[in-house]
Amino acid sequence: MAPFKSTDRLTTLLLAYLVQRLNKVLSQKLKPTEITRLEAYLIENLSLATAQSLVQQSLMETSLDPKIQLKIANLLLQPTHSDLHFSFLCANYYPEVVRLLEKKGSGLRKLSLRGVWLKAAERRAFTKVLEGMSRLSVLSVQYIANDELLAVLSKNCPTLRWLDVSGSAEVTPKGLKNLQEAKSCCSLEFVGLGCQGCDPLPIKAVADLLENLPNLQSIGAYPFMGGVVQLMRKKQQSGSAVMQIVTRIR
Repeated sequence: MAPFKSTDRLTTLLLAYLVQRLNKVLSQKLKPTEITRLEAYLIENLSLATAQSLVQQSLMETSLDPKIQLKIANLLLQPTHSDLHFSFLCANYYPEVVRLLEKKGSGLRKLSLRGVWLKAAERRAFTKVLEGMSRLSVLSVQYIANDELLAVLSKNCPTLRWLDVSGSAEVTPKGLKNLQEAKSCCSLEFVGLGCQGCDPLPIKAVADLLENLPNLQSIGAYPFMGGVVQLMRKKQQSGSAVMQIVTRIR
């Protein structure tokens, strides 16, 4: 029997072809009934994995008009899909992103909004949507997180393991306290606290987070880890206890 050969390259070419075909169809002015028939046809004939891959391929395809990217996502994304990763989008498309997540994102386990910088009304609407996304285990909200968002996560996302809030100037010690006090957040293994573009969080708040989340293994690119270790030692913890924490997050 011939050795197994990977078909990744063929799969990539096929997905790119299907995205371009969808682009051609959706660039036309379609009636609502035609869109409904197209959606039903795609759902019936594409596997769950293929539909999810098509959504992801279209969102990462920089040559596509953002309108088309979001049309494809609206057609193919299903509540049973597990992963969704956005790329950079103009601010005028943010409301549609939030509506998409509200309508079809309840089953997501992994969500990245990197490059989607929600503000004001859109961020409040997204925070509300998070209340219904209880299956999330991975969430990237770089630059847009705030204390209200962390409070919602701490109450509604019991399986969250990986959270990136790097560069989020509106995350304060109060927000971190919500995370460390919530029993549902004990599963957190990564909390990205890099401070690109904003002031770093206080050393004490980060030390408290490390002490109270027993499974936390990394805080990302936080710049003052040495100060955190010194503070924990001054709080009269035994040297071995401090070393256990330091070893855990390496």
